[in-house]
Amino acid sequence: ASLNSTASQLPLSRRSAIITMQRRTSPARVNLFAGKANSRKMIYTWTCQYCGQPFETTVYSQRYCNPTHKKYAYRERRKSVHALIVDKNTE
Repeated sequence: ASLNSTASQLPLSRRSAIITMQRRTSPARVNLFAGKANSRKMIYTWTCQYCGQPFETTVYSQRYCNPTHKKYAYRERRKSVHALIVDKNTE
């Protein structure tokens, strides 16, 4: 069944939401600003806080060169906090 036939079975408020959603996601509107001159992004060169290797990114707040290193760093932080909690409880 198409989206319009399904929408006709819904209450009026839900029907209008689906029709509006169809209009907003049309391909002509999605890529409205694609390829414009003002879409340039700044490239930052940082050092990975896990492995120490330099990497380039367009995200100013990125701290790790890849998601795996971000996960490993989180696991190390979690283990160190857990070790502190266990030491306090055993004293």
